[in-house]
Amino acid sequence: MEVIEDVSKSLWDQVANDCAYATFFHTFEWASFFAGTYPNRYRIGTKAFRFDADDWMILPLMETGSDLKGLFKQYYSNIPGVYGGFISNKGLDRRKISAAMAYLENPRISTITVFGNPFVENVGFGASWIKRPEFTHCIDLKKFRNEEDLKRSYYRTTRQEINKCERAQFSVSRVQSIEEVRDYYGIYLQALDRWGKAATSKYDLSLFENIFKSKSDGINFWLIKKDSKIVGGSLVFSQGKYCVEWHCAYLQEYFKLGVRKYLTHYMIADALWRGFHVYDFNPSGGHSGSAQFKEDFGAQKRAFDCYQRDHNIFKLYRKVKRLIPAI
Repeated sequence: MEVIEDVSKSLWDQVANDCAYATFFHTFEWASFFAGTYPNRYRIGTKAFRFDADDWMILPLMETGSDLKGLFKQYYSNIPGVYGGFISNKGLDRRKISAAMAYLENPRISTITVFGNPFVENVGFGASWIKRPEFTHCIDLKKFRNEEDLKRSYYRTTRQEINKCERAQFSVSRVQSIEEVRDYYGIYLQALDRWGKAATSKYDLSLFENIFKSKSDGINFWLIKKDSKIVGGSLVFSQGKYCVEWHCAYLQEYFKLGVRKYLTHYMIADALWRGFHVYDFNPSGGHSGSAQFKEDFGAQKRAFDCYQRDHNIFKLYRKVKRLIPAI
């Protein structure tokens, strides 16, 4: 097995495009958004493993910290809590995983966390890794022939809210300008104020601007408007067979009119029209209300596992550091 530490964009793109279970979060483009927006916090640390001439496995990684003047490095696959893990152009098996695991046991890799992928069979990470179960909610789009067929799978109250928005003549469009990105971000800031301590993250405006400026085919930055006023929006990322919703924000006073369900239906229907196999709502982060919202659209739970490993040498270093803080 050959290991490549500095993975080129061309190789990364090739493997991601040839991998049947890769999501947008496994791509170079996704990593570049965060490395470019937060250069002092994240650095791309992706590794590639070659087994035969054209048999590649890639582990998308972001370096998220270091200790002892860079001797120990911490990695996450993938930030910020989105699907990670191995992708391959020839498929995964235990032989490949075991070989890659041996490499990842390098003592300089102090901590590595892998947020799993619900679209690939779990081949296991070994006894030294701590496993944590997780789940997402997905809609199998292959079951539906058209939009009306899709609508019939929703809860009745969800259909009613969608119909109410149609009668109120809300409109849906993609973001067209950087000014619209900033308007959306203003709505997001209002949502953060409402959520308070319940908010699990806060992203900078520049992240959304960088996503918009990339003009990637895998990005759908949606807005819902009343007349010309933006009242909400959502970001959906697509790769291969999968559309995954990642971020949304809405003006609170429009919730009662059903705008969130209306835009969500539009995004699901768009994925169906464009031939994707799965619409994924993303994990709910333990929020029961969010999980119920997804189930109102007929989405089904899909389980997967996350893994973390702290190297024994790093564990020892942390114990010593607690005793001798000057280290």
